Order: sequence, then structure tokens, then C-alpha cells
Amino acid sequence: MAGLVRYEDDFLELYEKNPKKIIAYCAGKCFENNYNKLPRIECVCDKNTKLTGCRINGIRVCAPEELSGYDEEIYIVVFTYSSDVFWEIYEQICGYGISAQVLCIQDNIAFADLYTGKIKSYKKNYFAESYTVNLVCGDKGWILRKFADRMEQGLKEKGIRVFVSENTRQDVDINHHIQGGYYRPYCNDTLMITHLDDCKKLAVLKKQLKTARMGICMSRETLETLKTCGIPAWKLCYINPAHDAVIKPKKYTIGITHRCYDTYDVRKRADALIDIVEDIDSNYFRFLIMGSGWESVIGKLRERGFEVQYYDSFDYDVYVEMMQDIDYFLYTGFDEGSMGYLDALAAGAGTIVTPQGFHLDADCDIDYPCRTVGQFRQAFMDLQKKRKRKADSVREWTWQNYVDKHIEIWDYILMRKDLGQLFQNQLRYQDGIYSTLVEHNKV
Repeated sequence: MAGLVRYEDDFLELYEKNPKKIIAYCAGKCFENNYNKLPRIECVCDKNTKLTGCRINGIRVCAPEELSGYDEEIYIVVFTYSSDVFWEIYEQICGYGISAQVLCIQDNIAFADLYTGKIKSYKKNYFAESYTVNLVCGDKGWILRKFADRMEQGLKEKGIRVFVSENTRQDVDINHHIQGGYYRPYCNDTLMITHLDDCKKLAVLKKQLKTARMGICMSRETLETLKTCGIPAWKLCYINPAHDAVIKPKKYTIGITHRCYDTYDVRKRADALIDIVEDIDSNYFRFLIMGSGWESVIGKLRERGFEVQYYDSFDYDVYVEMMQDIDYFLYTGFDEGSMGYLDALAAGAGTIVTPQGFHLDADCDIDYPCRTVGQFRQAFMDLQKKRKRKADSVREWTWQNYVDKHIEIWDYILMRKDLGQLFQNQLRYQDGIYSTLVEHNKV
């Protein structure tokens, strides 16, 4: 039964470990140019009957039907540059019922030098030239397919002709493999590298990068790890992944659980809340308030855009549920302490309270001890900055930027831009083209 030799299974290594007769197939130009890359060839099969019985470079030409006479295990190396021709021949070989391992010479890592003649480049007329990209993705699931779909959309918006296929294409300038596990090279291939968690995957990647033009990691850490494993720095870069930019920062839920008293009783300092939230962004905070007398304060909060959920009377069941929901408990009064503070601690919530009374006796530090409006405001501002800092850390990790960084890599590979043009965004980010150019310039 005929079986396939995969791209990563180096034919010359296989032969060295298990020598068998080698039969060549197709006596054309590819054979004439590359037959000397193999060990001793028994014969070469060709459908052209005029060649049958002749010798090419001393190697006998026979009809394909003669293969059926082999009752021993053999290697069959198909000499063709066309994947379609190879698969047609492979199906024919399977019909002979022989025991053979079959490979296409231009699709095996042992003959990586065959790919060097396929590199396309554009040295002139950059603005007049357009190019095509094939996103190779066999995944039908969520994550990898999402990468393919988002990149397809982004490339089309840039005016680049793009395909999404399960296999490499010969009619494009770039074949970008989204996750290179099924990499079958053709021309100017780039590989998305998600992760490497065992030595076998690393060995496969090393072989793939003998023909692929660039391995594109998802992080600086993976890039640095691969360099220490012996992969050339100029064959690696990293581009951080993107997100859909539809998730907004979660608002802190601030809990208040006391009632307001008349104007002359200032122990709770309820009106101070209006001054506290001055200059605070309502996109980062919402309030859960339980207790009577808050109507006027709540009205002003809502005018400033704050979301407020209000309970004007005490309901124990609602109270218990509410305390489980808050992120921070707020208390501005100076009257020994708030009983809600105890329940907030029991719920593991943060605290923004006055440092007085039994607030000080719990074996837990107050997160934000405050005595003045300015200190309370600073507590809110600090929380806002922390959440904003997290959101801002990936604010530029958009799909369009992700696509743009790939385009820069491909422009570099295709020589469509000189280094001066490629360095124009150097101060905006460190990944993408810069993560390989810097290392390349060190060599």
C-alpha cells in the first residue's frame, strides 16, 4: 500500500535509517535539474512512451506500469513542481497495490534549496504594484478561524486581494499559515507560531523555517525562547494578538449602606459624595445605595452620568445580595463606624472609609483610609487609573494594527519597501517588523 512522506520527514534521513530502492517518477525538466540530489536511482518512470527504454543521465526510463512488478518496499520520488500533478500520480500509484513511500521532491524538507528560486520580490514601482495573500487555515473552530476571518477583513480594507484556503496556493505572493502544524510550503511562506510545548514541535518548526521566510510568534517571550533553541533571529519576529475592542472596562461597584439625616446632622456627610466624584469618570464607577434620604444626591450623580441602583428602605435579603456584589464599600462619616463595614470585610470587598472607631480594630488594613474630600476623591482617582491603565495596555492591540504589522513583514519579505520606509512607525510599537530588523542588524 502506498503511503505519503510528509514535508517534515526528511527523505534523506529516512533513507539513511532504512535504505530501499529509489524509483523516480516524471522524466522532465525537474528531474534533469534535481536527480543528483538523491542517492542511487533505480529507474525513472514516465508516461511518455517515446522515452521508454532510453536513458537520461545514465538512468533507465520505464513505463509506470512496471511499478506493479515490485514486491518489495520502495521509495517513489515524484519530480514535479505542480501539486495537482503530484496528487494525480499518487492516486495512480495507489492503484498498483505496491508497498511504497511516496513524496514530491519539491515538498520535502530534504530539498529545501528548491524553494529559493520561488521567492518573489518587488524592487521597483512599489505604489504601482499590488500583491495577493493566501491565509492558510484548516481550522473550522473558534480561535484560529477568528484570526483568519479578522485578517481577511482587514486586508480587504487595505485593498489587498486575499484568499482563505486550507492549502497553499501557487497564484499568490504570500502564503500565510495560521498555525503552521499543517504547513505545506510553496512561496514566501510565513508561519503563525502559537506555542511550543514539546521537543517534537520544536524539531518540526526548525525544519519548517528552512523554507518558510518568517516565523511570526505571538509574544516576545516565545521569540526569545526560540532564539535560544537555535532558530536564526532573522527568521523570527513577534506580533502581539488582537482583540475585538468591544469589551468595555468593568465599572467598580461602590456600596453605600446608611441613610441620610437632616441638613443639620452632618455625621454621615452624605452631600460630600457630590464633591468626591467631581472630575471622576462615570465610565468606571456605579453605585449601589441602600438607605433613605439619598434622592437629591442620587439625582446629581445621575446628571453626571453615574449609574445608581437605589433602595430607599432596608431589605435584609436584598442587603445580603448587595454586599456580595460590591467591589468597594464607601463610608464618609465620623460616628464610631459603619456596621456595613463589617459585612463588606466579610464579603472580601475593598474599603474606602474613615479611619476611626471600630474601623481601626479589625485585623485588616483599610484599603483607602480617608478623612477629607480630597483624600476620598484621590481614592476614586487611583482606582480609575488602575482600571484605565489595564484597558490602555491593549488599546492598540486592534485587528487593524495586527494586519498592518503583517503587511510590514510581507513588504519586508517582498522587498517592497526600503528600511527607511519600514522604520517610520518605530516609535509606536516594538513588535512586528522591528522585532526582527533590530536583531537582523546586530548580525
